[in-house]
Amino acid sequence: MTTLDLSDNQIEDIGARLLFNSLENNKTITTVRLTGNNSKYCEAIGIAIGIRNDKTLTNIDLRLKEYGDNEIKLLVNELYNNKTITDLDFNKNEISNIGIQYLADMLRNNTTIIWIDLSQNQIGDVGAKYLGDALKNNKATIAENDHDPKPAFGKALSGHVRLPKKSQFVLIYSADPGTVSFADGPHTNGNSYFTHSLLNHISTPNTKIEDMMKEVSREIKFKSRHRQRPWINLCLHEDFYFQKGTLNENL
Repeated sequence: MTTLDLSDNQIEDIGARLLFNSLENNKTITTVRLTGNNSKYCEAIGIAIGIRNDKTLTNIDLRLKEYGDNEIKLLVNELYNNKTITDLDFNKNEISNIGIQYLADMLRNNTTIIWIDLSQNQIGDVGAKYLGDALKNNKATIAENDHDPKPAFGKALSGHVRLPKKSQFVLIYSADPGTVSFADGPHTNGNSYFTHSLLNHISTPNTKIEDMMKEVSREIKFKSRHRQRPWINLCLHEDFYFQKGTLNENL
């Protein structure tokens, strides 16, 4: 048996905790459904068992669960040594600075998690400091607003670029040095923001590359809410076009 469905009963916190403890050494049951019982903590017990036993889990979606600090403490205890889950979505819960401290302590130990959505919770300055301190040695990205995009890379360019002294060239990076380059978002067809925007403009006829990149930059800045901007360095002695002539002539 891999699934245990105890939803829509009258199980309370104590009973759920006893169930949790009784299954501590059971590695076969990967799914325990406890929705529709008497508390959110009871429901979270089922999720905690899944985190502990289901080694195929890579993301946890807990949006709109109304989970508070006790539920978060339960879940992060199971995440301390987890090696498979990379994404956590806690959007629109009831996590306060106390719950954030539990989460921050876990992030000091867990380096597998790379993205967490904590938007629309009850996090104050103290909680933000907890997170900031925990992330000094952790590469996880914290989304603090709705629809924050997920970074594709921690930094797009961290060192100096050595440029050739001869010939004509165009050197383009997806983002300014030291900033992030965001991965796919809404309506990007699975491409990164940079790739999607570049594809939207690269076939425009009679557009010089520097003008095309201005349009690409505007689109990316809009999509990323001004957090990503392509970096370009060029040395051209003549105009360069990806598409010369009218669109019909190039088809």
